[in-house]
Amino acid sequence: SDGDLSAFEEYRQDTAATRDILVCTHGSHDTCCGTFGYPIYDRLRNGLARETGSNLRVFRVSHLGGHRFAPNFVDMPEGRNWVRMGVGDVDDLLLRRRAPSDLKLFHRGWAGLDTPQEQSAEQEIFMREGWEWTTRERSGTVVEAANDGSPARVRIDYAGSNSGGSGSYEATVEQIEDAPRVECPSGDRSGSWWQFKVTELERISQA
Repeated sequence: SDGDLSAFEEYRQDTAATRDILVCTHGSHDTCCGTFGYPIYDRLRNGLARETGSNLRVFRVSHLGGHRFAPNFVDMPEGRNWVRMGVGDVDDLLLRRRAPSDLKLFHRGWAGLDTPQEQSAEQEIFMREGWEWTTRERSGTVVEAANDGSPARVRIDYAGSNSGGSGSYEATVEQIEDAPRVECPSGDRSGSWWQFKVTELERISQA
């Protein structure tokens, strides 16, 4: 039947402790992904993965979106997107030798949320809470938003962690001046992109 996967059972792997890094190296689509993405892939695949002996798998992929942020890679199964990182920084990220706040410029967002306002709020919480934040179940809600560019109110709920507990944060997220879109590798500017800033962040409940 269409839903019968038993024929593939022998190929099933236990990946509960496996970490997959997906690196965009699609140079034929965007030369910056090929130029800057491949060294990241090479360092992770032929360097860190072998050196640590951990359950780290590294894959070259053809498209993650956001080529303008090259190098562009996703840390799975968490689903967190990291960009514009140099080869010298990736070990600190993967081994978590530096605080998330030290890596903020490289952080694009968590794929588990739908809107840029929620992602902006979650990022600020991540920067405040540190790596333990990634062990928690998280969800987001846009509590209040307007179509005229007024600030949005966002709630991020969390539950469970290595230290237990659950609760919520509320944030005010403002849309600020658009950032220019810069083409790679020419540096030409073509249009602009939205930018958002968290102006208030408050933990409203904790259990």
